[in-house]
Amino acid sequence: MKNTGTVVATFGVILIAISSCNNGFNTVPDGGEPCIYNDKIYAAKLIKIIEINPEEYDAEFILQATRDLKGRDTVYYSNLNNKNYISKKEKPVDSLVIGAQYVYKFKKIITGHCNPTIEFLRLEIFPDK
Repeated sequence: MKNTGTVVATFGVILIAISSCNNGFNTVPDGGEPCIYNDKIYAAKLIKIIEINPEEYDAEFILQATRDLKGRDTVYYSNLNNKNYISKKEKPVDSLVIGAQYVYKFKKIITGHCNPTIEFLRLEIFPDK
């Protein structure tokens, strides 16, 4: 029991060191300011609707080739939207059109220490230029 104080003190120093470390992840952007991204939108052609259950479905899209996509050509709505399927109540299946082009958004970080890239699909028709 004589070494109890030493063990407690050592444990306290280790605990402080661990709690002050962020394990290599920056949780606060530089200067406390939000990160700034360069946003690009691309066309994503709807090629398939996949029934998941009576309340939800997923959708498969083919992307136009760009260097941002690094060789990927097909994506699923759920994979780019936090693993969430599409609710039939919020977006009825018949409101989407196979062959139509929808918005795929790609965000690449310019400043700050947030996610280097963010990508997601929006179930909005891709705007004609």
